[in-house]
Amino acid sequence: MLRTKQLRLFGRVLLSKRISGVDWSQFDLIVVEQAVRNLETYKLLAKQETLAFWGHGKTYTQKQGLLLEKLKVKLTLKGQWFFVYTQGGKVALVNNGFQSRKISVLNNTFDAKKLRLQLESLSTEEVATFRKLHNLKLGSTGIFIGALDAVKRLDLLFEAVDFVHSRNPDFRLIIAGAGPLLEAIQRETEIRPWVTYFEPAFGRDKALLLAASDIICIPGRVGLVTIDSFAARKPIVTSPDPFHPPEIEYLVNGRNAIISENLTPESYGLAILKSLERGTYLNLVEGCGISHENYTLDSMVESFVDGVTRCLEEIGPKRL
Repeated sequence: MLRTKQLRLFGRVLLSKRISGVDWSQFDLIVVEQAVRNLETYKLLAKQETLAFWGHGKTYTQKQGLLLEKLKVKLTLKGQWFFVYTQGGKVALVNNGFQSRKISVLNNTFDAKKLRLQLESLSTEEVATFRKLHNLKLGSTGIFIGALDAVKRLDLLFEAVDFVHSRNPDFRLIIAGAGPLLEAIQRETEIRPWVTYFEPAFGRDKALLLAASDIICIPGRVGLVTIDSFAARKPIVTSPDPFHPPEIEYLVNGRNAIISENLTPESYGLAILKSLERGTYLNLVEGCGISHENYTLDSMVESFVDGVTRCLEEIGPKRL
């Protein structure tokens, strides 16, 4: 593993991996992260090494300054291939001048087979007992699972679920996670007896929380939790947040998820209520199952191997 050193320049953090001592010329292709802050990328280009990039293809989760964006595009165009997370990233790359035939769309994911097996190992009685213990209502329970930080828009979530509970008194919310907003979240749950907080859950404990819920409520950034949603057949309800990570593209409004019309509490609350309507809910669950089969680690690996093979065929080996 290469040692990494952090540097600061004009308030920005730069990363520099120690690449000396490695004969980089022995590699026909080097795959690096698409990141302007990684100084070793510039060193490898200076050595005239053949690079491919791996990454989002565009900036998703924050506003990017014009200068940095131009630098990112210029750097990216020096790559011989691009392994991009999603189709939206490919579109952005092509719009910036990267050749379409040199882009492999990976559909970034992780292996959800273990979670699926853990869910299937839970008995109906076990889930029913858990629901009864925590006063959770079948058909009216949402869960927030993830980091407790501002980008998840938890303030919007609480306002929205107040709206939901006023119209459906059976509605319950589970919050499972940790983060900088933990104390604030605990205060909010204390004044709402129909909201239950759990510490971060993993493995079978996480599977039980998901099994006891009907929908996943995350108004803010939605990333790889989409894969949990598909594996658990628990539709996500989210919002049109402008800074969602790439995996938001896996969600199709009305097919495997519900996306609110805007970022207001009422709009998000109405989206939650819509997702729990019987006919809508059954369609969403079916859509999650289909998506679970489409976004697999096996498919991602196949796309990567295919891209490496095609790239090497195009550029040819360095050595005969």
